[in-house]
Amino acid sequence: RILAINILGRFLSHRNNNLRYVALNTLNEVIHKNFKAVQRHRNTVIDCLKDGDISIRKRALDLVYGLVNQKNIRLLVPELISYLKFVRDKEFREDLLNKLSSAINKYSPDGQWRIDTMICVLIEAGTYVNENIPAQLIRFVLTDGDIQEYAVTKFYAAFLQQKTQPMLIEISIWIIGEYGEMLLSTDSLSAAAIVDTLETFLQKTLPSDSRLRSVTLTSLIKLSHRLPSQTERIQAIIASYSKNFDVEVQQRAVEFLNLFKFKDVLDQVMEP
Repeated sequence: RILAINILGRFLSHRNNNLRYVALNTLNEVIHKNFKAVQRHRNTVIDCLKDGDISIRKRALDLVYGLVNQKNIRLLVPELISYLKFVRDKEFREDLLNKLSSAINKYSPDGQWRIDTMICVLIEAGTYVNENIPAQLIRFVLTDGDIQEYAVTKFYAAFLQQKTQPMLIEISIWIIGEYGEMLLSTDSLSAAAIVDTLETFLQKTLPSDSRLRSVTLTSLIKLSHRLPSQTERIQAIIASYSKNFDVEVQQRAVEFLNLFKFKDVLDQVMEP
């Protein structure tokens, strides 16, 4: 079997695409029978991700995903992320993103590496992000109390630097709203500065970005509960959107303003 796998590995460098496709397909079938033997051809398989033929790229991606484990994830995932910069095919890009996210969720060596790596993925992902990816990331941060302060610090920094990646921005705003008070433990960052950041973003956000404006307003009302010194200011910011032309934004602003009238209710609704 090892000899056969080595022959298939040599076929991966062949010019004939049919041979390469069959070799990749067969290696996918035998990977569970002799993982180590297939692993030896990892670099050649990764090179197949650059192939001009979409069917070769898809088979290679399936095989690379099958090769990822806890021992090599630190090596393989950065290589896969680097390919995101060059992949233009929407279908392949989405498949690559989904497999990257799945591998990171499954084999991350620790929580901090997972946060750092997912930020890199989101930066390179552009607009091609399945909604399951941010949902899984947020669920991870929600359920791991040890990672929340690190996560909000990293996503706040990413939010300040990245203004063109909508999904990264949306996740960052959500995490800032949920854990903003933890940012106060970092050097030279005040409650007013955190609110400044979100207010500035709201002012610069295009009217067409209804979703991002709505998420930001939700984040602000959460911060009114987590950063008590900023409550009145946040209330004024939200009030300025109560007559917005966008119905979704206007409705949130009006409902949030009404919540401020009932502190007991507001405290319950805005619990972490």
